[in-house]
Amino acid sequence: MRDLSSLLQDDFIAGCKIPVRKEHRPRKIKKIMYDATENDDFDREEIATYEEVAKLYPRPGLHRPIILIGPPGVGRNELKRRLIAFDPEHFRQTIPHTSRPKHPWEVDGKEYFFCSRESIQEEIKMGWFVEYGQYKGNLYGTSLETVKSIINAGYVCVMTPHPQALKALRTPEIKPYLIFIKPPPLDILKETRTRANARSTFDEFCSRG
Repeated sequence: MRDLSSLLQDDFIAGCKIPVRKEHRPRKIKKIMYDATENDDFDREEIATYEEVAKLYPRPGLHRPIILIGPPGVGRNELKRRLIAFDPEHFRQTIPHTSRPKHPWEVDGKEYFFCSRESIQEEIKMGWFVEYGQYKGNLYGTSLETVKSIINAGYVCVMTPHPQALKALRTPEIKPYLIFIKPPPLDILKETRTRANARSTFDEFCSRG
């Protein structure tokens, strides 16, 4: 006959298994360093299925910006132009910054804010630009301060930024309205763009697929 100690070693008494407490080991948590240059990869992994909402009370004299989003060629820029032309004392657009040399007939702050390449690069590193890019060796971009200045002046800022710029614009301070411009069927869209003598890239875009 086996004694009790031998039975305990088998974890059984009278056919019933005795739970054996295992040594507690701290759970390992995988840590990942966030890299802003790879934010697209993080966005694909961490997809928000909902957003918390709260009642927002308008601030007197301060209007929330209007951001028009939609596929290329849908007419966002034309809609922005018409809004501003309809009521220029209410709607305004941002003035971009550029490192391009100023022409003699240009006025700083009218069409562009002319800055040195070094100053623009430094402000980009500081996260002060909503969006930026390079064209023919010159930097172009939209500063967050220009958006705030339009808001503080009592105007409605109308923008058509790249979708990635929404990360910088959707802040508690700015709180923009996002309006999606739904395109018509492809054949109608191509016809309207051709009729407006607009440069279309549909054939090139479709050939890539």
